[in-house]
Amino acid sequence: MEIERTTDNGDVVRDKVVRAGGLRLLRGGKKKTLKVQAPDREFLMGKDKSVNVLPQTLGLLGETLAGTRRELCLFSLSNFADCAPADDARVVRIDFP
Repeated sequence: MEIERTTDNGDVVRDKVVRAGGLRLLRGGKKKTLKVQAPDREFLMGKDKSVNVLPQTLGLLGETLAGTRRELCLFSLSNFADCAPADDARVVRIDFP
């Protein structure tokens, strides 16, 4: 998939959007591959049928030990949202000690 964006000088550039196809978890030397899919509607909203929900991204939001607030978009669940299309801003690995 490609998206069009306008640069600071007004030029229109087409960028290829990379979508995550899965996640690989590593624990105790064992690898497990998980498929990327949106959570069930009931998980997000419970039994309330009056609200439509479309999850768009999965991200991490938090604060570093130094007090800096950070927000990372891990992957997109919808074509309506993108996670950091630039290569230098893409999250490719997260380690939790």
